Amino acid sequence: MTEELRITARASGKKPNYKKTAVQMLARCREFYQDPENEKAFQEWKAMRAAKTGKPVSA
Repeated sequence: MTEELRITARASGKKPNYKKTAVQMLARCREFYQDPENEKAFQEWKAMRAAKTGKPVSA
């Protein structure tokens, strides 16, 4: 037997709390870039992107 799941979306009328999400996201980004391999890969990407576009990538 197959059951059907209906999902409906509605606006709540309340503004989202972006600060709460941003705090968590910043913590995860900092954690990610503490790994030297991740930082190295990012720096390589920036250099490649700058060479391709002729514009430096700010971070």
